[in-house]
Amino acid sequence: TADITEAMLGNYDRFTVGQKTITVSHLGFEATFNVTYTDANPDKNIEISSNSNVFFDQENTQPLCLTLQYNGINDSRKAIWYIDLATNADTHIWLLYGDDTEYKSIGELKTLGYVTRINAYGDTLIFNLDNDAYLKENVKRIKVLAGFYMCAAAADSWGVDGSANYTEMPNAILRHNTIVENNTRGRWVRLLSSADDALTVIFNPTKTTYKVGDTIDLTGMVVRLKYEDGGTEDVIPNANNVTKPLNGEFTEVGDAIEVTVNVNGQQVKFNVKVTAAGTDNDDDDNDDDDDNGLSGGEIAGIIVGSVAGAGIIGAGVFLFIKKKRKKSI
Repeated sequence: TADITEAMLGNYDRFTVGQKTITVSHLGFEATFNVTYTDANPDKNIEISSNSNVFFDQENTQPLCLTLQYNGINDSRKAIWYIDLATNADTHIWLLYGDDTEYKSIGELKTLGYVTRINAYGDTLIFNLDNDAYLKENVKRIKVLAGFYMCAAAADSWGVDGSANYTEMPNAILRHNTIVENNTRGRWVRLLSSADDALTVIFNPTKTTYKVGDTIDLTGMVVRLKYEDGGTEDVIPNANNVTKPLNGEFTEVGDAIEVTVNVNGQQVKFNVKVTAAGTDNDDDDNDDDDDNGLSGGEIAGIIVGSVAGAGIIGAGVFLFIKKKRKKSI
C-alpha cells in the first residue's frame, strides 16, 4: 500500500465544486474514482468587483488593476508583493490583449516577459507590466477562473518577495468564472450575454398607475442579468436607472406611457397608465387580479442593446494526502 499524495492526482481541484473523476497514478498504474465537492461556506467568498478602476493611481509605471470583493471575510489585507507565487494566479487569471482573439494566462505572460509579478494592495490586485510591447491600456479583458484563491500575510511586504511567508486566506476563493472588459471610461465592466435573455424582468414594479407630475416608482422591480461568463445576478433598479420619461417625471396622459430602465447598458421597457393631475383614479391602489402582473403596466418588451460594458470544499471521499499546499492591481 502507499499513501496518496497530491502529486499522484489528476483532475484534483479542491477549490471548485461539482462531481469530478479523479485519477490516481503510481508506478505506471492508474485508477479512477468519482467524488462530489460541495461548498462548505457558501456565504464566504471573493468576487471580481465590476465597475472598478482599470488603472492604479500611480505615475511612471504600468499598473493594471483589478479589485476583489471579499464577502463574509474579515481577514486583514496587507500590502504585499508577488502574490502570484503564493496563489494559483498563473493558471487562473487570463488576459486578452489588443487585437488578440485568444487569452493568455499570467503564467504564459510571465514566460514571455510581459508580466513580472502581481502585487496586492488591500483589496486591489496590481499587475506589473514592465514591457513596452505589452501596455496596460491595450488589455481589453481579464478572465478569472473559478477556484482562484487569495493569500494572506502577517505584515506588509512591499518591495520585497515575502511569498514564502504568505498563507492561504480561508474561504477567499472565487466561486465562478468571471470576465470583465475595459470600457471607454477606464472601468471594468462584466459583460452581458449576447443571448436574448441576457436581461429579463423577474418581478414587475408594484406601482402601475400615475398622475401627470408624478415620478416613477420602481419599488418591487427585480431584473436578472445573464453574463457572458455564465454567471447571473439579480439587481434592483432605482430612479437613477430611468432614462424615459425624462428625469423620471410623467408629463403626458395615456393608458400606455412607455418607461425605459437602463441596466448595465441594456434596456427594459414597459408601459404604465398616467391620468391627468387632480383627477380620481380608481386604479391608484393597483389591486390587479394577477399579483405578479402589471395590468396597465405590462412589460412591453425586453430590448437587449449593445453592451457598455480552506474552506470552500467538502469532498465526498476523504483522501489521505501528504500536505504539499485566498479579493482590484
